[in-house]
Amino acid sequence: MQAEVQSINKDGTVMLHTRGTKYGRLQDGQLVFYPCQLIKRQRQHFVNLTPEIRIIIGCNGLLWVSFIQSVQPKENSEDDDTGKYEQLTVVPASVKSKISMMAAQMNSYADLRIELNSKALMDLSEVIKLDEDAEV
Repeated sequence: MQAEVQSINKDGTVMLHTRGTKYGRLQDGQLVFYPCQLIKRQRQHFVNLTPEIRIIIGCNGLLWVSFIQSVQPKENSEDDDTGKYEQLTVVPASVKSKISMMAAQMNSYADLRIELNSKALMDLSEVIKLDEDAEV
């Protein structure tokens, strides 16, 4: 589940925000564990590496490398009560391969104790040539 912290109350309870297409259930991706001491705080924790691959950087050391899907809301019908965003997507094999390559390289960065931020991820995607259309 992906959410934004809206506020923290005096008693320690946390109010989360999960509405909108940007937040909600994580799917079509791979989870990477990274040392949280090496994740640099930044204003934006969503990094679109290519038109099809996005990384969500969690300050707790969890990174989600996923396929960016264009979600078209379904029209409301009386027969359909499954929700407008519950659609199964088919991730192309080439994208799955790129997601796996990116996750493996991020694990290598973690082993080398390299600080992670959006610029480092963009540089890494250029090194492994994620935006080329050639089969991997």
